[in-house]
Amino acid sequence: MTSIKIAIDGPASSGKSTVAKLIAKKLGYVYLDTGAMYRSATYLALQNDTSLTDERAIVKLLKDYPISFGRRKDDSEQLVFVGDVEVSHPIRENEVTNNVSTVAALPLVRKTLVDLQQQLAKKGGIVMDGRDIGTVVLPDAELKIFLIASVEERAERRYRENLEKGIQTDFNTLKKKLLSVTIRIVIGKFLR
Repeated sequence: MTSIKIAIDGPASSGKSTVAKLIAKKLGYVYLDTGAMYRSATYLALQNDTSLTDERAIVKLLKDYPISFGRRKDDSEQLVFVGDVEVSHPIRENEVTNNVSTVAALPLVRKTLVDLQQQLAKKGGIVMDGRDIGTVVLPDAELKIFLIASVEERAERRYRENLEKGIQTDFNTLKKKLLSVTIRIVIGKFLR
C-alpha cells in the first residue's frame, strides 16, 4: 500500500485531533500535532524570557531547541520534545494556552513551522491536523478532510477538556469566544 499524506482541517474543537489520531493509529501512520509545534514555540519563548512578539528571537530558539516527536513505549501517548527536553504536558498548561495565539500569528514563526511540517510530511504515511493544513501546509495531500461541528458542540468539548485539565472556564464566555474566532476565520477566508 502506498503511504499518503492526510490533511484534516476545521475550526477549534471540531474533533480534528481525535479523528487524526484514530486514522493514524488505524493505518499505522505518523500523527503530527501541528498545534503542539506552536505551543512548543510559545513554551520556549516563555521559558527564555523572550517577548512573545519577537519573531526572530523565537525562530532562533526553534533552531537552538528543535521540535521533535516520539511515543511512549506502550504507544499510549505522543511525546513532544524541544531539544532533548520532553514538554508534552508543560505545553498544555494555562500560561502556554493563554499565549499561543500571539506566537502562532507571527509570520516568521508560521513560515518556519510550516516549512518543518512540510519537510516531515515529504515521505508520506502521515496525518496532520490544524488550520490551513489542506490549503497551506499540505496543499498536495492525497486526502483532505474538513471537519465541522456546531459552536455549541465545540464549546461543550472545549469546556469538558478544560475541566479535565483543572482549568476554570465559564461555558458562555467560551462559547462567545469560539463564535467570535469562527466569524473572524470565515471573514478572513473571503477577504483573501
